[in-house]
Amino acid sequence: MNTKYKHIYFRDMSQYYPKRKTSTWLCINHSEVKLGTVQWNSGWRQYIFIPDQTSELMFSASCLDDIGHFIKQLMSQRITDKKQIERISKIKGNQR
Repeated sequence: MNTKYKHIYFRDMSQYYPKRKTSTWLCINHSEVKLGTVQWNSGWRQYIFIPDQTSELMFSASCLDDIGHFIKQLMSQRITDKKQIERISKIKGNQR
């Protein structure tokens, strides 16, 4: 999974949230300023970007494209992982 882009990168913070079933990522620019968080939203059933509210932030179109691309990767990985879990469950069910 690509986590580094031209002006931003994403840092996995899941180790700090061990009880969560889904991953949490910080979005940071190359000046080490936190831009926001990408995390699962159960109401929307998808990963979302939550901008940091501690500073005035501005995003270019290419930065927003990169955030969108990263979220699409997470969603694709989630779907793939879910299908693998379903396959394993079916195999275990057939072995009983």
